[in-house]
Amino acid sequence: MSSRTERISTIFSQTIGLIPIEKLKVRRTFYNVNQALFCKEQVGDFTIVYDCGGNSKKVVNAAIHRSFKANDTIDIVFLSHYDRDHVNGIFELLNFCNVSHLILPMVSNLRRFLSFEDMQDDSSDVELFCEDAEEYMNLHNLRTKVHYVTETEDDDEKRTINYENLPREIPSGAKIRKNDIDWTYVVYNRRLMNKDEEKRFLEALGLLSTATFASIKDAWKKVNLDIRKALEKVNIIKIREINIYSMTVYSGCCRNKCGCLYLGDYNAKDYFEEHGNYKIFDYFEAQKKWASDPEENLPEDYYVWWGY
Repeated sequence: MSSRTERISTIFSQTIGLIPIEKLKVRRTFYNVNQALFCKEQVGDFTIVYDCGGNSKKVVNAAIHRSFKANDTIDIVFLSHYDRDHVNGIFELLNFCNVSHLILPMVSNLRRFLSFEDMQDDSSDVELFCEDAEEYMNLHNLRTKVHYVTETEDDDEKRTINYENLPREIPSGAKIRKNDIDWTYVVYNRRLMNKDEEKRFLEALGLLSTATFASIKDAWKKVNLDIRKALEKVNIIKIREINIYSMTVYSGCCRNKCGCLYLGDYNAKDYFEEHGNYKIFDYFEAQKKWASDPEENLPEDYYVWWGY
């Protein structure tokens, strides 16, 4: 048993219409990878991972081996963005387990390069994964299918995509549904910079807006700029906002509103308080707030415990 304490944020059981006798058990584990993110969710026998990073590869790789056995099946891996504390364990995960689908945010060559530069790891595998994840799979003979969530939201809020028929490009705001367990995953890809801002940044490097990943890398070496200083130099983004770009995922039962919102580095608390004065509570605060209001209580069979 590991000495590291993991946050097991769930055991949520509920009776699902499609599973009339058994109860569907949902288990979410947030692993201790220090200032980083690695989450595992199991809905019955269906397994997803949201982000796979650690403050070092050693830390996250150890967590992967605590979480899975060799050749275990992972149905979906969602990566919120390409920053190292969210993706530096993906290489071990892809080789240690059988990952059916990898879902990534569709971002520009510039944004992927900025994440690669911030990783401070110039290995060929890291560079290729950031530049072209599909080519990375081909090179390493991996059967994982790669999908991208676009940066534009689908106008049709009811747009639903069956898990069994996932397209290469998934519209932001779409619902990925696993019909046999009546479960859904809603994905949103928030854009960090608009096209004019990206154009202005690339022009500062002497490049056109159509610049490739490789040409951006070559130009960057010549100027040798710090990422955050470079962004501020062309008045694009504040230092504190560089990581707010994240693909978020809501995971929950199709028939009620109880689920989990995976946010990556997205600052949802500030957003919701600024847009409608919504309040966000963690599980324990929610328990205290709603203890005296029987109409707003959390489900009786939803609880949190600590494990290893």
